[in-house]
Amino acid sequence: MDNSNRVDELIGSAKVDFERQNARAARINNKELIPEADWVAVRRIAEVTPRHIGVIDAADNWVVETWKEAARGPNENEWQRLRSGPLDGAIGMSFALQWRYNFGPLFGRGEREADDLLRGLLDR
Repeated sequence: MDNSNRVDELIGSAKVDFERQNARAARINNKELIPEADWVAVRRIAEVTPRHIGVIDAADNWVVETWKEAARGPNENEWQRLRSGPLDGAIGMSFALQWRYNFGPLFGRGEREADDLLRGLLDR
């Protein structure tokens, strides 16, 4: 992210890949095209200086757009209730639950596939 020239190169190759994937999807019945808005979001990175800020903003915007309410932090009311509640702010989530509820769906894995992948990671 700290090499603006490399980011610009990647944006250029992203345009080629975007067009290639959409051309391929157009030939396949029932294959959804990548929305033009996705390419516009990538292209906007090149308009921000320094580039790493553009990359971070694009990633943050994608997370908020994709995960909606789950992507935000607690508001002040929620935070105060968490801090003063019976758990006294001590709440956590295991790696397995993080994978299952957050990362599994992100990569299109079902619960069983996510569990198998998690076991493989933990066995290392």
